Order: sequence, then C-alpha cells, then structure tokens
Amino acid sequence: MNIWAYTGGSGILGGNVMTPRAANAGAVSQREESTMTISSLSTTPDSDNLKCCPKCGRQLSVGAFSKDKSTRDGLNAYCRECRAVISRVYHGANHHKIMAQRREYRKNNRGILAEKARQYTEKNYQSYSEYQRKYRTSEAGKAAYASARHARRARMSNASGSFTAADIEAIRKAQGNRCYLCGKSLKSGYHVDHFIPLSKGGTNDPGNLRLACPKCNLSKGSKHPTELGRLL
Repeated sequence: MNIWAYTGGSGILGGNVMTPRAANAGAVSQREESTMTISSLSTTPDSDNLKCCPKCGRQLSVGAFSKDKSTRDGLNAYCRECRAVISRVYHGANHHKIMAQRREYRKNNRGILAEKARQYTEKNYQSYSEYQRKYRTSEAGKAAYASARHARRARMSNASGSFTAADIEAIRKAQGNRCYLCGKSLKSGYHVDHFIPLSKGGTNDPGNLRLACPKCNLSKGSKHPTELGRLL
C-alpha cells in the first residue's frame, strides 16, 4: 500500500500519515473551494453592462437607458428617468412651437396618416370596436356622442339639398349593392355617407351621397376624400 507522509515534526515516520482516501478528499475540497471562488467572482457586476448617466451621475445597468441607433453604443446618453425630466421641461418651454410643427406635419401628410389609420383600424378592428363600445357606454362617451349628434343635426338642418328613400335605392343599385370604399356586399347593411362631409361644406344632395359598409363609414368618419390617400 502506498503511503503519503509529510514531515510534520519528528521526521517522516514520526509525522502524520495521509491515506489515499484522505488525499483525494483534500483534492476535492480544493477544487470545490476554487469553484466557489470563480462562482463568486462571476456574480460581481460586470462593468461592461453598466453605463454612467451624465445628468444624475449614477452608474446604472444598460437596461435603464432607452435605445438610440444614432449613438456608438446604441443607447441614449441619459437614463430613462433623466430623459423623461428633460422631455417634460422641453415640452413645457416649447409647447406652442411643438403643436405648430405637429399641425404642419398633419397638413402636409394627410394621405399618409389616413392610410396608416385605415390599416391600423382594419388590423385591430375587433379590439377597436370593443373599445368604442365601452367608450359609448361610459359617462364621458355618452356626453361626447350626445354633443356630436346635436352638432350633426344642426349641420343637417343648415346644409342645402335633400334626399329621399328612392334616391338611396337608386344609389344602391348604381353601386351594384357594394360598398363604394372596399367593394364588399351591402346585403348585411350599410351606412349613408356624405362624400364631402357636412362639416367640410358638403350638402344633402343625392350627388354627395354614397353607401358604405358600417366598418368603412366609421373608419372614414368626417374625413375629406382627399384625406383618405387613395382614389375613389
């Protein structure tokens, strides 16, 4: 049997004798200690995952910064909290300027915005309809719809022209019983739409009327035909 010994006090034979089992146990203990040391080091915060916000001076995780493709590291210079404060201050000091820019953008991009709104409504029609249903039954929704109905009745009474049920039937046949916006069948129902909205100077003459499916008419709302971004 092999014997491992160390010279502890009075020579090799006088020292303590370590058996192979004890030697193996010592080696395992050393490996475990080494593993624990490496594990503890790995849990130390990595400086590569930290970023300093120049406004508040804090070292924060990169997750505390919003993305920005224009920067070298792909992150905004300021943390989200500081960025929100900066944004609020800027908008408060430049409110009128920002609103004017937004109005100008909407004016110059009506077609693009209308098409985006139409695509969003079509893609989210079910959730949009559910939202509208809940809003109409709320107190704020009831007040808003009542005000809109009152304003529409006032416009109807002041608008020139008139139409009859026979005019509507003639329009339905001329359209082939299909929605003038999407081309779907009107067998399940339709809305009478003012091609040029009353709010934009349209009349009640039959020539200004079209039949649309409920979905398309609600999507069009009071938009002028030129705002829809497509030929009609």
